This record gives sequence, structure tokens and C-alpha cells, in this order.
Amino acid sequence: MSSMKRICDLATIGLFLGALCLPFWDEVQRPASERTSGREFRTPARAPLLPGREAPFSPEGRAYLTSQEGRDWLFSRKGLRWMTRYPGRYQAYHTDGFGFRDLLVTSYCEMAWQVFGVSPLEIVYRGKDDWVFMRSHSEQAVWRGALPFTEAELSAWTRALRARRAYFAERGIEYLFCVAPDKANVYPEFTPSWAEGGETRLEQLEAFIGDENVGLVSLKDAVVAEKVRDQGEDLTIRRLGGHWTDRGAKAGTDAIVERLRRRWPSIQRLPLDRYDYTERFVLTGDDIGEMLHLKDDVLGVRREFGLDLQGEALWEVAARELNDVRSRSLKPGLPKAWIQHDSFGVQLRPFLLQHLGDSQCVWGYGLDLDRIDEFGPEIVIELVVERALNFLSPTIPHDEDDSELGARFARSTEHLVNMPARDLWSGVSPNDRTALALKPQGLGIHGVRLGAGIWLPPIECPPDRDLIVRLDLTVKEADELRLVYLSKSTPNMDLRRGEALPLKEGRNEILFELLAPELTGRIFVIPFAKGRGAILHSLEVRAVAH
Repeated sequence: MSSMKRICDLATIGLFLGALCLPFWDEVQRPASERTSGREFRTPARAPLLPGREAPFSPEGRAYLTSQEGRDWLFSRKGLRWMTRYPGRYQAYHTDGFGFRDLLVTSYCEMAWQVFGVSPLEIVYRGKDDWVFMRSHSEQAVWRGALPFTEAELSAWTRALRARRAYFAERGIEYLFCVAPDKANVYPEFTPSWAEGGETRLEQLEAFIGDENVGLVSLKDAVVAEKVRDQGEDLTIRRLGGHWTDRGAKAGTDAIVERLRRRWPSIQRLPLDRYDYTERFVLTGDDIGEMLHLKDDVLGVRREFGLDLQGEALWEVAARELNDVRSRSLKPGLPKAWIQHDSFGVQLRPFLLQHLGDSQCVWGYGLDLDRIDEFGPEIVIELVVERALNFLSPTIPHDEDDSELGARFARSTEHLVNMPARDLWSGVSPNDRTALALKPQGLGIHGVRLGAGIWLPPIECPPDRDLIVRLDLTVKEADELRLVYLSKSTPNMDLRRGEALPLKEGRNEILFELLAPELTGRIFVIPFAKGRGAILHSLEVRAVAH
């Protein structure tokens, strides 16, 4: 072997070993907080620590583990569990902060965007002129008409909206189900050339319902009409986001107000000249430019514009709890309202509350009928974005003592699930966060971590049938039960598909109707959201005719 080849081989080995060592060198030089990008809108995984918050291999951690207290803890049940989980937790921590991670992520994003012309993020896809569109919740497939509602699902949604409107009408309450448009339905001209729009689920539902008044209000036409005011980066929906701007939210508000004026003519739209239109220098969290890890000269200028009401305010915050807001109207004589909304409602609230009396705004899905009854509104508004129709379930409200529902359940002879059968709970299985124990009172369910639940035996809803579920369970404190199911058209597990039911402290006997025409497979039951334990005394599912 020539000396030159030997030198080249040694140099290659040296470079290879040096490349392997470079990440470790960076980990020594920079703290993990600098290597972990704060642009990903998530909390980086933390290093697993000992009970005293010491790192296990730090001087303090070694001192603790060599002490009598540390040895006793290490060989206790909690200590053994900590040791079995340590490798996975450390791997997650290292993955979020290994050496040069930030540089590698940035390089990957720049290559994907500038070389291959695609989005480096799974949640969005790239359109024309550096626009991005949401990919989550099958939005792209639904917009293209590739994932339509089935006839049975359209019927279920129609019956659900009809039942909700009738339920609130009996109590003198106006009910509206308002749907904000997906971005691709407002700006189809900026979608990729390979993507061609079709009939969406909202368009299907509107056509199926026809002229019947079930409270459905599509905000699409109002938001699309607002596009005529677009200038440069002053848009109705953000170019690098999925939510509407102030102008889009104001247009949606005007459409809702026009619908409310049928019953309350005194409610007046506020013209745009009542607002100051100003540029805001801080981009909203909806802008994903930071997540793309691209420089401003690549993404172009991004600007935000806001609408600020001139003169005196028409409402004020009376109470705030997390994302929920209770407002106090400063203008007398306006109807009291309950507004249930998703993330699109956050930007709409300041505009809509100017037209309403005292109101309660709740961020989340599913109507809590007890809270609504206690609040006593004259209007109930559900506001969701169009892609929510891809994962939400059609639900029917019922009184707690609904005798008709009980009679329908009693008449049915189609038993799909009946537990315990002969004192057996066969077919029930826990997820990895749950421990089960047979008790004299029923099936004890203990949650090791949040998200604990049980899987029921596989079932399939017969054609032209709905399901009525009867649950009898005990919880230690007031909580919430969730029942989640899979369907043929949307087979991915989503905790928002199904029923969410309030639980009172102690024993609960619950009877509810589940419109799930495409249900297939196993139902997942989460018996508590906040607590750690419950006792399931019995659970029965019967199929009933529409």
C-alpha cells in the first residue's frame, strides 16, 4: 500500500470519526435550549429527572442514588417504573436537542422548499406563489371531493341539526350552526396545479338539506366576497396560515348578523368605516413562516392588518377562564348568547360580541346542555371551520329524563354490546394507560396516565339504524366521559369524533343516542378526563330504527 493511499485512508477515517463526534462537541458547547427550535409550536421533551429534580448523572443525582433514601426509592415500585421508562424518555429528549439539530432542520427545510418546491411540514402543502394550505384532517382530500359524505352520513347530520334546532326552539332559543370556509374554498386559484376542487362535504350537506331551516349558516359566500378588498399581503385568509384575518372574521360576523336580524331586526351591522384599519407589526401564531425555518427573503414580506372599533366599546370582558370568555354588553336590549366555537371563533369574538347582549364564549366542541340551561341564553351559536366536518360527529341533544329515548331503547331487541354478560367482561381491553380490576360492584378502571380508557368488543352498526348506549358508572368527582369511534369514511382515531358527556360525582346512569351510520370496529371509552379511577357497573349498546 502506498504511503499516499495510507494517508488518504487515515484522513477519511479521521474525517468520519470527527463527523461522528461533531454533534457531541456541539452539545458540550451549546445548551439544549439553543439547539431545540422554538419555532415548532410545541414543548421540547424534557430530560428525565429524579424525584428531587436532579439529573441522574449529575453530581447531585449520583449523591442521591448512592444514599439510603435514593436506593430505597430506586427499588420501589415508582423507582422501577422510572427506570423502565428512562430509555424512551431520554431518547425523546435527545432527539429534540442533539448537536446541530437546529442547523440540520433549517437545511432540510430550505432544501425541500427551494430545491424540490414542496413544503417541509406534513401539516401543510405548498401552493402557487408561496401559499400554503392545510393538509390536516383530510382537508385536501375533502376539498377535491375525494372523501365525500355517504348518504347515511348526510341523513344523520340533517337529523342532528334538525333535532338541535327543535330542542332549543322548545326553550325559546335561536340555534345556528355556522361553518367558516376552508382556505382552499376561498383561494382556489393559489392551490397547486395538480389539485382540482370537487364537491365538498359542506356543499353536499347544503344541497341535501335544501331550503329546510335547520340552523345551518355557511359563511363561505361572505368571506369570498370580502376578497375584492385584498391588496398585496392584506388578505382575507393568511397566505402562510389557515385562519382568517380581521377582515375575514368581520365578513363572517356580518353573515351571522344578517341571519339573526330575521328575529331581532334591532341588531344592526357595523360598517367598515366604523373601524380603524391599521397594520400590526406582530404576526399572529397562525403564521407558520417561523415553522418553515426559511428566511424572510425566501418567504417574502408578511404583514398583518387589524380592525379596531372607533369610539366607545360596546362590550367588555366580565370573566375569563383559560380560553373561555364571558362578556358584558354595554348596550342594553340585545339578546343574550352562548357561543361555542373552535379556533376560528377567537378572532371572530371581538366583532360578534358587539352585536349581542351578555354572552358566554366557550372554545371547544360539544354543547354542555346543563351549562347552557344555567346561563339562560336567547341564542346558541356553534361556529366551526369547514374541515371540522371531517372529524366531528352528528349528535342529538336529549333531556336527562327523556322518556321517549328510554322507550326506544327498551323496545329494541338488537343487542350489540351487553356487559357484563353472566358476570363476564370478555372483549373489553385497556389501552397502555389503563389498569383493570374486577370488583364486586363492576369493572374497576384505574388510569395510570391521562387518556386512560377501554376498548369495547368490535361492533358494526346495522344499515338504517342508530345506536342507543346505556352506561352505569361511578366516579369520585364531577368529570367528563368520552366515547370515541372509528368510521368507514374516516378511519383514523380522533378524540373529537363521538360523544362527550358530563359526569356528576358518584353514580351516573346515562342514556344517549349515537348517530354513527358508518361506525365500524371498536368503540373507545374514556371514563374520566380529570380523575384517575371509575367503576363501570354495566354498559349496553342497542341498535334502533331511525
